[in-house]
Amino acid sequence: MKRTSANIAVFCLASAATAWVWHARFPMADLQPPAPGQPHSSSRRVESIDTRAWLADLASARSAQAKLDVARQLDRIPANQVRAALEETPLIENGQLSMAARLLLIRWAAQDGEQAIEWAWMRFRSESVWHDAFREIIAAWSWNQPAKLADWAAHVALSQTPNSTYIPLAEAQQSEHPILDTDALRTIVVRLMRTSPRDAVAFLHSPGGARVWDSDAIRNLQSVTAVHEALSAFDDLEALNWDLMRDSAAQTTMRISSNQAEPETIALALLQRWRELDAEDFARSRFAALLPLR
Repeated sequence: MKRTSANIAVFCLASAATAWVWHARFPMADLQPPAPGQPHSSSRRVESIDTRAWLADLASARSAQAKLDVARQLDRIPANQVRAALEETPLIENGQLSMAARLLLIRWAAQDGEQAIEWAWMRFRSESVWHDAFREIIAAWSWNQPAKLADWAAHVALSQTPNSTYIPLAEAQQSEHPILDTDALRTIVVRLMRTSPRDAVAFLHSPGGARVWDSDAIRNLQSVTAVHEALSAFDDLEALNWDLMRDSAAQTTMRISSNQAEPETIALALLQRWRELDAEDFARSRFAALLPLR
């Protein structure tokens, strides 16, 4: 019982610190995607600190408040020192990804998500904490460099044959680069839908992204503005096959629920989401005449 209570306490404290960092660095990140062209994070940085001293302070902090006070200094760690810091600190504590590891991975991924995820894969590919590390990295990467994440995910999805259930341990241990199953790729889509809908749709429209298309991902768009940004991924909406979309909308929703991510499929799902969010606004748009969904 004592061990279980300790595990829960450590997990809750790490989660609280991670949540604080996300709220401080990326306020409202999951609620309002930035407008196209806007930076996804502030480039403002204060003077750097001694990484070893920061790790020592984090390890010696006894109260939750003390740990949070140390965590507040995360942005002051130079990104090029994160890897060395990770290699000098305990990464797994009580079967969980340590708080220090979580915070450092967030810091690294904010600047170089690909390097962070490649390192994490080599270090954690045989550990259950890989999934936690993956989620922390993808969240930070999607906020700061969504286009790079989308390009990377498209390459991974195209070069692999995604497995929707699991990755055999033997296969993971033999690969020097991350292997992502379908669920992991869909996690990337969900994060991109929240932070950069245009890049999310660009990924889904890629040959690799088409393999993991799921119309449910569109439901992560929480505003008409976000839908507009997602639609901007299409260079020329009028060039799409509108007759095909009219037929699909008039018949059933089976088409947009399938694993066929043609441009028309994605566009139809986006227009339907627009109507769900604001039917009156959609009715006033030019798409109401082009594609009467009712």
